[in-house]
Amino acid sequence: MGEHILVINGSPRADKGITEVVTRKFLEGCALHGATSEVVYVTKCRLSACAGELACYFTGSPRCQVFRDDDGTALAKKWIEADRIVLASPLHFNSVTSHITRFLERLIAISDPLYIENHGFPTHKVPYEPKPSAIIGVCAYPGVHNFALFREVMLNYQRVFWLEPGGAVLVPMSRDLTVLGASNPRRKEVTRVVDAITRAGREWMEGGEIPPETEEDISRDTDLYEKLLGEYDSYFTALNA
Repeated sequence: MGEHILVINGSPRADKGITEVVTRKFLEGCALHGATSEVVYVTKCRLSACAGELACYFTGSPRCQVFRDDDGTALAKKWIEADRIVLASPLHFNSVTSHITRFLERLIAISDPLYIENHGFPTHKVPYEPKPSAIIGVCAYPGVHNFALFREVMLNYQRVFWLEPGGAVLVPMSRDLTVLGASNPRRKEVTRVVDAITRAGREWMEGGEIPPETEEDISRDTDLYEKLLGEYDSYFTALNA
């Protein structure tokens, strides 16, 4: 039986957004290795924001002591039982969405109160061995540099929750994946990006990480970005002439 992947989708559009499109293509690659998966759409869950009163630390139970009847306890159980974790989010204000943060804050209920370090990150013991993980991010802007803070925040979350960082699927100009018709001259390039996303899922399952060259294929940076900047510069130069 293959490994089971839990995906936390922090898109406010849940299964209707481009985060979902990219996640499904990634999971197609994972499925080639027999992996099963479940996607949790945080916006569809009954999940209260963490109250920060920390009573859950001292009960020995993953149940939140404030919000006992929402989905938090069931989601924490899914997290513990999964073999691999994927954190997926669109870019909001250069970082992850508040939905991702809300979900992860509720995982404090599964943590031991004593501080320890994981690769220099202060954190807590958790009731599972470190899990392979990957991150998925999408944004409308050209240039993978837009994800600099996003990647840093996600890495912090991975270390805090004992997830082994396994690379990133970061897709600038991600709307192209859904709006380019067959006659569009950039359709071939977008098809290559989609294929690379699926390949990333396969490679992550094979070796535990997404190779840098695959990340670069997905982000399709530099040439297209420089071309677009040139077009913008020409437009504004003509406008102000």
